[in-house]
Amino acid sequence: MKKYYMLIISAIILLISCSNETVKPVDNKTQHTFLAPEFFPTSVGSWWIVSNYYIDEEGNITETNPDDSIAIVSEKNIYGTTALEIITYSTETKLPSDTVYRLLEGEQIIEFDEIPFFTFKSWYTLADFSSEEPWITLDTNLVNFELATDFKFSGKYVITSQKTDTSTITFKGQEIETVKFKTDYILKGTIMNLIPIEFTIERTSVFARNIGLIGAINDEIKVKFQSFYQNTKVREMKDYMIIK
Repeated sequence: MKKYYMLIISAIILLISCSNETVKPVDNKTQHTFLAPEFFPTSVGSWWIVSNYYIDEEGNITETNPDDSIAIVSEKNIYGTTALEIITYSTETKLPSDTVYRLLEGEQIIEFDEIPFFTFKSWYTLADFSSEEPWITLDTNLVNFELATDFKFSGKYVITSQKTDTSTITFKGQEIETVKFKTDYILKGTIMNLIPIEFTIERTSVFARNIGLIGAINDEIKVKFQSFYQNTKVREMKDYMIIK
């Protein structure tokens, strides 16, 4: 991960020196109440198949990766908290590629996973169905924080999230209500106490009623600098089975 950031930062410094779904809005007149438990299956054995691909600024697919299989495999105690263990497997290698832990707390879906730009894992609110206002997950100052080898960042790191959209999608002939949540990860400060810079990662998570997390749109990293753009990663559900 740090090697990836180092390549991006190096490119920026070089530039400086050189100078199948149908979607429709939910009608508010007939809109149902969106309650977190209805969007968060908890049965061990439930699974989802998702496709992975990248798109450019015009929405064209530039790269496709093997599908992933995601499954709730158990309940586990994580630092004194009981949560669902959710493992992602590559359909190509059949090996685990990622593990996250999620739990339901009132109207909030809480996740234990790695926070972008950091190398450690922490609990954070992935979705809050009760809030119509943005919430702040993190607001902290960093001093000489090592983004990559020999690249020290000083400045502010802010993580904010909010509910952005409710809509109905048609999946395999079935109409499904969805809720989207967007999270912004923003690092704003200087590199090596010299070069002003702002990194932004934007992630959108899509939850479907009675199905759970069905997709995500991840802007891997954007930098406020002229002529610099990273393609967007999209994860999209292809199939699922929810154990009742």
